[in-house]
Amino acid sequence: MNKRETGQVLPLGLVLVALGMVGAFMLFNTGQVASDKMRLANSADAAAYSGALWQARALNYQAYANRAMVANHVAVAQAVSLHSWMAYATVTAENISTVLSFIPFVNVVASAIERGVAFAEQPVSIAAKAMLRASDIAITALSQSQNLMQVATYINTPELIEVVASETDARFSTNSVYGITNTLENANQWRTFSKKYNKRDKAAVKEREKIVLASRDGFSRKRNWNLFDHWLPTGGLSIMKVRRQGETRLQTKSSSAGTDWEWMAKDTLSMHTRSLGWFRVNKLELPIGWASSFANSKGSDSPIKNQKCKGCKHFTKHNHTAESAADYGIRSLRGRKTLQSLSGYGGVRPFWVLSDKTRKAEDAKLRVRVEVSLPAKKLVQSNELNSAQTLSAPLVLAGNTLSSISVADVLYRRPDHRRLKKDKREKSNAYNPYWSVQLANVSLVQRELALGLRSGGSKPATHQ
Repeated sequence: MNKRETGQVLPLGLVLVALGMVGAFMLFNTGQVASDKMRLANSADAAAYSGALWQARALNYQAYANRAMVANHVAVAQAVSLHSWMAYATVTAENISTVLSFIPFVNVVASAIERGVAFAEQPVSIAAKAMLRASDIAITALSQSQNLMQVATYINTPELIEVVASETDARFSTNSVYGITNTLENANQWRTFSKKYNKRDKAAVKEREKIVLASRDGFSRKRNWNLFDHWLPTGGLSIMKVRRQGETRLQTKSSSAGTDWEWMAKDTLSMHTRSLGWFRVNKLELPIGWASSFANSKGSDSPIKNQKCKGCKHFTKHNHTAESAADYGIRSLRGRKTLQSLSGYGGVRPFWVLSDKTRKAEDAKLRVRVEVSLPAKKLVQSNELNSAQTLSAPLVLAGNTLSSISVADVLYRRPDHRRLKKDKREKSNAYNPYWSVQLANVSLVQRELALGLRSGGSKPATHQ
């Protein structure tokens, strides 16, 4: 080879090296953008899902709290029922013991039963009163906790979204124009999704009353039995049957100050006789035992509804005379009080349920939209690795920002939702904790809106 041709390929090699470096820098920039874009997408999904999950849990807590408040109202009914039943048992034992006191041997048994029932009355009554007060305190605490959860969700959802994004990468932010706009939209949606009701809201209180009544246990609903399944002959043309009847009801009274609640329990025992008379059957009810207890939100020593009237709706089907004795507070044969009031019950408290607009919606849901953005100046680029600007590979980004959008929906779905026919699916409500979260597709309109807000209506800027 001719020695004068040595080294002629060096300029060409330098050009190729420079082109290779430019390509490497471009590949580096592209890889960084792809990596950051993937991290942005994951961060946006996590932020949107976390914000929606917080709201779903808040709605589920609202449902649990409502169910717990209903359960505690029923517990008050149980306490009043137990107190009434114990007073009735004591009065019945006293009356029977008094009537049988002149019969040898039998009076000993009756007296022993009377003492046993009287011995049990005091601890049972104390327990019933303690149960009532504890349940009433729980209702108040649950009501206040609902308020705190509503406010906490309203305040913390935007902060939670920002924290999730920044914890993924300190360079990430959710405070874009699009992100702030949708945060305000979600906050307004949360504010109107549920509504707080109190005792002045008659329709809402009436609905809560129906749910409470439907939730009563068997002991509170009816305490009925017959000593004999069939009528027994007593000699001649007469027959008899002993009936024990009792029930606990929730009574309400509305005024300008709101609706007052009262649990009223009545327990009776009567002997019914039927005898054949001239042209008719003579009926006679002989009261054996009776008692009633009540607790109302007015703290009154008398029932909020007058039971001492003709034509008043009876609690019992047959023991009307014994029930009237309980209503009038007629004492036992030994002077024991039969109409007793319990204090410490505050009635219905403020509660949160879905607003009318939400309940009327075909498929009510909350939507959380999030845009996680990364300014171009915070991207790791090739020009930071070399001082030669001629070898830099510029990035072109809309608004000098790299971003990703994600949407999450809060939906009411029973576990068996998909297996049910559409007309059989349960509509959203504030008593069943079936609120869940799912990620949703981002519409083209939202993407274009975010792009327009990001670029400010101008052409994409070039970052060197």
